[in-house]
Amino acid sequence: MLRIPITDANSNDILARSVLNPSNPDSPLLKRGVTLTSRIINALRRMGIRSLWVKGDGLGYLENIIKEENFTSARKTLGELKKTFANISSDISYTGSFAAYRDRVIDIFQSINENNRVYCMLDDIRIGSNDILFHGGNVCYLSMLIGLEAENYIFEERKKSAGTELATEFAPLGLGALLHDIGKLQIDEKIRNCPPWTLSSAETELLKTHTLKGHKILKEQLGAITANMALCHHLNFDNTGYPNKCDDLTNFIPNGSEVHVFSRIVNVANAFDSLVGNCNYLQIEALEELNNPRKHHFDPKILNALNKIMPPFPLGSKVVLNTGHTAMVTDFDPKHPFRPRIILLKDPKGGIVPEAKQQEINTCKYPDMCVIMADNRRIDHLIPNSQDATWEDI
Repeated sequence: MLRIPITDANSNDILARSVLNPSNPDSPLLKRGVTLTSRIINALRRMGIRSLWVKGDGLGYLENIIKEENFTSARKTLGELKKTFANISSDISYTGSFAAYRDRVIDIFQSINENNRVYCMLDDIRIGSNDILFHGGNVCYLSMLIGLEAENYIFEERKKSAGTELATEFAPLGLGALLHDIGKLQIDEKIRNCPPWTLSSAETELLKTHTLKGHKILKEQLGAITANMALCHHLNFDNTGYPNKCDDLTNFIPNGSEVHVFSRIVNVANAFDSLVGNCNYLQIEALEELNNPRKHHFDPKILNALNKIMPPFPLGSKVVLNTGHTAMVTDFDPKHPFRPRIILLKDPKGGIVPEAKQQEINTCKYPDMCVIMADNRRIDHLIPNSQDATWEDI
């Protein structure tokens, strides 16, 4: 099976994995085995579906590694969250209990623990783009993955204020990440769903108030730590971002380096998902933007944890090499993030590589070989010359 952008889908392609219904993620829109038609492809594009898994001769390599059922619990959880969240979305003055969300976060944490390769396949869990709940679900997953990767750092940071016993508790992180944008529900839908670059200055300032509104909603029910994630997820480690003042809170807004470590995690996860979701960045483009040395916006240890769990090239995706070969990505090594493991699919002249000659290649062993295109976009300018380069070297 091969993961392809929707723009590469063709009539008579056969789905190797079910397509989720964006409005009801625990129910498939199209089941595995369906043969695509131009009408189906156009309908999926209108619904915002961006990639598909299709079958192909000799492309069964990943089926034993990445099983669709591994993501069933994740999708079911998001579906249940969507239904619960609808009650809040329909009533901007909602004052009901958020306690039920704790159980959903525990479900998410359990699904992550049961599938240690989920980080490689976040795009298969990511559904929807502008929807506050789906974005919250994506950020929740990613925040908990970052938290697990940076566990020792988080323990030391939390121990300073929470004590040793509470320093290992991750449920508040998932809950705050899930609900970090809850304040947007008190902002007009036309403003909150518009791309940020289309808003006027006044509308932008209004949208920024979602951090204060979210803090007010969550602080009484879920406590200071969870509310802090709603308040500070746009406040960067270098003290840029917002809010920079807050007259209606008794405590002043902390400096970036003094922001709670959970809020620093949500800061990174929110930025990454916004780039990939709303701005349609490739994962390598989003990672490059976050690691840009001219900015230094994020806690470096949290950003390093993201770099270790997020592959620049998603497993199963199609890439083009500087040799002219077309290949499928089969694995990711965080020590060599720009040098994925691959299987060659086509030779430089477009001829299909016979299945008998297909074998996994570790590109880090071939210094002159590198990826130059992913999902039909040129990305060679993002690839360092050294095969040993990491994001820290950028």
